[in-house]
Amino acid sequence: MEDREDLEARRAEERRPLEESGEGEAEGFEQAEAELIEQAEHGENRWDPEVDAFEPEKESDLSTAEYGEPDEVDPTEVRHDPDAGPDDPGEGTDIAPDR
Repeated sequence: MEDREDLEARRAEERRPLEESGEGEAEGFEQAEAELIEQAEHGENRWDPEVDAFEPEKESDLSTAEYGEPDEVDPTEVRHDPDAGPDDPGEGTDIAPDR
């Protein structure tokens, strides 16, 4: 009797990769579709967003880092062309717009 059980167990193990891959029928489409239906119908093993949610980051709450303002860089934009005449449309002040 053990030989028969061993044979069935071995055959079941041999069939497992085929069953997991969908046995060649539409590349597992039927199994994927069945899983989608089960999830849509709130079947077994449905995850709960409140229970399965990620925990907040504890390390960032413990951080004592203080962040400062970024460095201010004076713009080096040339606001006028020395060779242009008085009606130059780009003519303006040499003061940066953030001052």
